Amino acid sequence: MKIVRLTTAGVLVISALLLLITPAMAEVRVTYGFCNITHNSAVGEAVGEAQLTMDIEDLVNPNQVLFTFHNEGAFDASITDLYFDDGTLFGIAYILDGSGTSFSQPATPGDLPGGNSIDPPFETSQNFSADSDAPVMQNGVNPGESVGIVFDLLAGKTWADVVAALNTKPAGLRIGIHVQGFSDGSSESFVNCERTAVTLASFGAKASGSTVALEWVTGTEVNNAGFNLYRAASVDGPRTKINPYLLVASGEGASGASYKYLDAPGYGTYFYWLEDVEFTGATALHGPVNVSVVSPIRRPVYRPVLPAGN
Repeated sequence: MKIVRLTTAGVLVISALLLLITPAMAEVRVTYGFCNITHNSAVGEAVGEAQLTMDIEDLVNPNQVLFTFHNEGAFDASITDLYFDDGTLFGIAYILDGSGTSFSQPATPGDLPGGNSIDPPFETSQNFSADSDAPVMQNGVNPGESVGIVFDLLAGKTWADVVAALNTKPAGLRIGIHVQGFSDGSSESFVNCERTAVTLASFGAKASGSTVALEWVTGTEVNNAGFNLYRAASVDGPRTKINPYLLVASGEGASGASYKYLDAPGYGTYFYWLEDVEFTGATALHGPVNVSVVSPIRRPVYRPVLPAGN
C-alpha cells in the first residue's frame, strides 16, 4: 500500500476543492405564510392560506439566499407561478426543483395576476419570476412537494437585510404566488404575510435532583411575543401549561436568544413541549423532549450485630 503524504499547501488545496463541490447548506431559516389577494373562491383562499408556506434560508455563501416554497397539506392545490417585488435581490442564480416539480424563468404572465388590486400595486422586478413547465399543474408544487429559488444579493446586502425587507410594510420585499388546481377549479394569487417565525437551535430538558431545567436557544424570532411550556406524563397524554404567564421573548428578527425555565414536577418521566406565540395570537408547537426525575436511593445503614456479652 502506498502512503501519500500531503504538504500543508496540498491540504489547503484539497480543502478548497471540497468547499467548491460541497452544496451550500442553510444556517438560519425564517418561515412565512401567504395571504390571499384575489378572493376568487372561499375554497381556494382557505386551502392556500392553510397549507402554503415559504422559507427564507441563509446560505454558507453570504452573497446568496434561498427561498423554498412548500405545499404542506392534503387538499388539491398547485403553486404554478412565483413572483418577486424586489428591494434587496440582484437576480435568480438557479432553481432547485424538488421531486415532482419543474420550473423555469421567467413566468408567464409576467406580472402576478391580481397584483394591481393591492396597495401599493405588486410590481414584479425584471426577470425575478419563474413558473412551472408544461403540463403546468402537474409540474407545479403539489401537496407534499417544494421548489427552491436561489437569489444573488445586491452588493453589501445580507440575509438579515432580506428578512428586514420582508417585514417592512406596506412594501419592502414582497413575494407573490399564483396557485391553480383547487378542488372547485378556481385559481388564486397570494402575497407573503407575517407568520410565527421562530427557529430553534436547541431545546432540551435536564433533571437535577427533583428539578427539571428546560433550556432552549432560538436562531431567529420574527413577530414573536413569547413562549409557553407544556408538560405531560406520556407523549400522547393530556398537557398542562406550567408557566403561569407568557415567557416574554427577548430575541429580535434575525437575532435569537437563550432561555431557561425551572420546573418541579415530582418523580417520574415527563414530556415537554415549547410553544411560540406571535403578536397576532397564532402559535407553533415544538417538541416533545423527555426527561426522567429519579428519586435518590437511600441505602440502609449497616449495623453489625455484636456477640452477646460485648
